Amino acid sequence: MTSSATNPNGESFRESLKKPFDVITYRGTWSMFREIYRLFDQATFCFDAKAYDAVCIMCRATIEAACYVFLTRKREVGLLISPPRTLDGRVRKVPFPELERAMKKVLSERQMSALARIKDRGDFIAHLVEKSDRQVWASLNSNPKVNPYEVLTEIGEKEAVESLQDVISIFPTIAYDAAKTMKLSGASTIAKLSNEEFEKLQRESDFRKP
Repeated sequence: MTSSATNPNGESFRESLKKPFDVITYRGTWSMFREIYRLFDQATFCFDAKAYDAVCIMCRATIEAACYVFLTRKREVGLLISPPRTLDGRVRKVPFPELERAMKKVLSERQMSALARIKDRGDFIAHLVEKSDRQVWASLNSNPKVNPYEVLTEIGEKEAVESLQDVISIFPTIAYDAAKTMKLSGASTIAKLSNEEFEKLQRESDFRKP
């Protein structure tokens, strides 16, 4: 699933993320994945501002959050947070490779490759100077006659578009799989709301508002 716009912009990517959903699934899982939509929105705003490095960082944050939420929310009775813990009961940090291994049961091989791309680009920008130094010095050591700066990873519009499209290709699969085990009985009522009424509900349920 990719943005269909000839000249993609933030709005076209936001629409593409929601396009695969039927109304009941989107609205029924929205409360679970609200932070994922918020993060993806920020990635698209960065794209409109031509802040392509920031797009890649926000796409990484978006997909990491989506995987973490999917794997740590119990959906048998309502929606309960069940984060992984250490042996002494503290909520522990979950590294990205652990999320990747767990998501193999949900995502296709192609989607797993997209997940790895998103991670690698986000990691590169998050550690840009250190990773660039390693690329330069590795090039000098292996082939000192070649300009080492020609080997540097470039992040531009093309890479930003690909990161956004990678998120769009993965997230609906995650949300639909989550919906399989969620009781969406109330979603049919929510589905009858007008767009304006649903957007009002979204605003009123935003826990970040003072």
